[in-house]
Amino acid sequence: PIKPHDLRLPSGERGVSLAFLAAIGLFYERHGGVSLAMGDICKGEGEHVTVCALTLSTGLSLAESVAHVAERDGLLLARGAVSRARGFFSYSWTGTALVHMLA
Repeated sequence: PIKPHDLRLPSGERGVSLAFLAAIGLFYERHGGVSLAMGDICKGEGEHVTVCALTLSTGLSLAESVAHVAERDGLLLARGAVSRARGFFSYSWTGTALVHMLA
């Protein structure tokens, strides 16, 4: 990771907004990944739009990576999409398609 552990966002500060989720859905819709299972979205072999591929340059979580780039580039709206989590939901990596998770 590009940041030492003590400088990373705490997990409770890695919450994402509904607008962030909508943007992720749009991104994957445009890149042909909206029907992929969540495990494939995260680490799928042979997929060029995995979260691992998207965050390779930072080594951080997707939320942390967005916050980092937004802070670096002064993108206040994007930075506001990552903040304290107010809820939590769980899903299965296998059998749960991104399109169903975002519905």
